[in-house]
Amino acid sequence: MSRSVRINSLQLLSMLLVSRFFTMLVAVPNRHYALSGSDALLPPLFSALLMALLLLPLIFLMKRHPQQSLTQITEVYLPKGKPLILLCLLLFCLLTAIAAASQSEYFVSTALYPNAKRHWVLILFVLVVWYMVSMGVEAISRVSLLVCGLIVLSFALIFTGVLSEVDWLNLGAPFRDSAETLAMTTVAYWGQNMELVLLCILQPYTRKSRFNRDSYLFLLGAFLLSEVISFFTTVVLGSYGATRMFPVFTLAALSGHGFFSRLDYLHIINWTFACLLRCAMYATASVLLLRELLPKQSSARLRAATMALITLVCLFLTRGDGGTRWFYQFFASGIPILIAVVLLPLILLWKSRKKVKQ
Repeated sequence: MSRSVRINSLQLLSMLLVSRFFTMLVAVPNRHYALSGSDALLPPLFSALLMALLLLPLIFLMKRHPQQSLTQITEVYLPKGKPLILLCLLLFCLLTAIAAASQSEYFVSTALYPNAKRHWVLILFVLVVWYMVSMGVEAISRVSLLVCGLIVLSFALIFTGVLSEVDWLNLGAPFRDSAETLAMTTVAYWGQNMELVLLCILQPYTRKSRFNRDSYLFLLGAFLLSEVISFFTTVVLGSYGATRMFPVFTLAALSGHGFFSRLDYLHIINWTFACLLRCAMYATASVLLLRELLPKQSSARLRAATMALITLVCLFLTRGDGGTRWFYQFFASGIPILIAVVLLPLILLWKSRKKVKQ
């Protein structure tokens, strides 16, 4: 992909929010992360505030180096450590892309078409993603802008459609759950901010973009999205919602508006687009990182290698539940976002101060 390609802040934010939308569609039932009543509304707020605070070192770093990626900044202050940082970010991006492909295959083969051949579902999905990656980040961003608008519209229809099902007694009094469960759920929400890694990688391909503004607008949008979904899942589904792996799909099946009597179909469309785009975004980021790691290789070969790796891993995962629980718990641990968005910027800031003193 040529560096002459530029996307604006609106397109960039649309990409990030569509990706975040996908993470909110999958909820792995787990007693360690399950909150009841109004307590379910607290983790999105706490995690957003925590991320806004811990993001400050990265904000300061990116302000010193506008329109540069995190790997480019690493080359300035930590050149010997750049290959290790590249491999680390590459691993996180590949795992995110693999998780999206695997979760999509699992959703289609369990909730939509239980009799479908799982490997064929996966192969067709990967072929479409491969085509999207070959089109480049600008094409992905334009489609994301349209999909983001469709998601907002469909959410408005779905949530107004379930208003008659609202039971305010499901909220109950706050702080009924233990502080430990609340803390673990907050960290789980906080760890889902992998879009900030994507934001760092795509900085050289943006125009009229300010990292601090875009990152905080994303956090605000992600908070509102998470809060609204948590609210309606709680007041409509109650404790039953905590047992559902696809709670928004359940809400869509319950809603209806005359002509739009089957909003679960609209939700499936959103799911498909969001999953394809999320996988394509992180596969594209993986190719960009691989091109820095292996500059002599052509982009076509790197795309082929990336998609082949995603396919092979996902085919292995089709033997079970698609690795859904493992991926969810890995990112919910907060380890990837802690390393990429908090610790690495702190190290680079420290190295930059040391270099200035010298």
